[in-house]
Amino acid sequence: MTAGRMLLDSAPVETVAEQLHLSVQTVRRYKAIVAEGGLDALSKMGVGGRASALDREALEWIAGSCGVPRTSTASKAMHGPTRGCAR
Repeated sequence: MTAGRMLLDSAPVETVAEQLHLSVQTVRRYKAIVAEGGLDALSKMGVGGRASALDREALEWIAGSCGVPRTSTASKAMHGPTRGCAR
């Protein structure tokens, strides 16, 4: 969504890509989506990739092993490594 807002504010594609660590091709795709349907269309875009092979229990175990409290949701573990895992 940040990329979409920047593009709506007339930020150049290259600037958005550099600041958000995205490829220029991805930002161009976002720009076309925003031009066609606005931020709403961009928010409905899927992130791609395949579904996780790990179930909720496995994700919770990984999160706990990385020092993330067990009360944390498993979905947080799916969205990148935590500081505890980056060893």
